[in-house]
Amino acid sequence: MGRALVRQPAAFLMDEPLSNLDARLRVQIRSELSELLDRLGATTLYVTHDQSEAMTLGDRVAVMDRGRLQQIAPPQELYERPANAFVAGFIGNPPMNLFPVRVVSASAGVQLHLGEQTLPLSAPIANCRQDAPLTAGIRPEHLRLASDGLRATVSITEYLGHETLLYARISRMDAPGSMLVARLPGIQIFHPGDTVRLSLDPMRLHFFGRDGAALDHGSADAPSCR
Repeated sequence: MGRALVRQPAAFLMDEPLSNLDARLRVQIRSELSELLDRLGATTLYVTHDQSEAMTLGDRVAVMDRGRLQQIAPPQELYERPANAFVAGFIGNPPMNLFPVRVVSASAGVQLHLGEQTLPLSAPIANCRQDAPLTAGIRPEHLRLASDGLRATVSITEYLGHETLLYARISRMDAPGSMLVARLPGIQIFHPGDTVRLSLDPMRLHFFGRDGAALDHGSADAPSCR
């Protein structure tokens, strides 16, 4: 890579250049490489399986799955507005929680059913029929402990010093996607089998139709979820 850089070409094609480095050195070289490429101003096509490299080095990121382009966008847009469930579950560490839900109209308004539990929805999902099966998604940092939230059973915890990753399974929901991970501040102690309640901010929820395409929450221009 050094020999290529000193030639100062008009464009760089890099195919996983940092993959053989240990984790600590990879972070250091990634930072130095970012500064160097900005200074050189050369167009760079950078291929990587490491999403951290893609999100920190790329001005625009193209997400591929089995040879098909899923989305191309700036890193922030990929994270905040994924085009489909694949991108949502790929971008982010830990990735977005994805779980099956059904949309149900009730006297109190629109509700989401997660197994035998319900969650009020602040705005409807356009073009969705009653009892429509959807995939919902929420980022780990948008889950919070609450006294009246979604019931879940603690599976494992990861204490990282500045934060705790809490893995908990939605109670009375036996389906793929019933395991949620919450990113909580600081060190918080839990034990396997503990019951917790997790609050999901409805405005932070993402929805995906049966084909995996993203649906716009409350938008009249949203694609159909049928």
